[in-house]
Amino acid sequence: MTLALATSKGETIDSLLRQTRTELDEFEADGGLDTITNQVKDGKLVTRLPGRQIDSQRLENVLKCKAQGMTQKMTAESLGISKQTVNKLWTRGKE
Repeated sequence: MTLALATSKGETIDSLLRQTRTELDEFEADGGLDTITNQVKDGKLVTRLPGRQIDSQRLENVLKCKAQGMTQKMTAESLGISKQTVNKLWTRGKE
């Protein structure tokens, strides 16, 4: 594949391999390998709920504010997120 790409782009194989290595290092540093690893268990894909996944740190922050007695509006202002997002996470904490 590298040979075909080098030929079509007019680049050297070494430069393409260096670029690929850099991109793979960035992917790994950003947690990409962990993400892929967590999506497979016992050789099968892990099922998950459809839709956007919840940011666990954001959920934790919202629930801390809730535990401190803050309102949803105060929480939204404090964390710099929308009231709608706070509401979704606020009620999600009951599950």
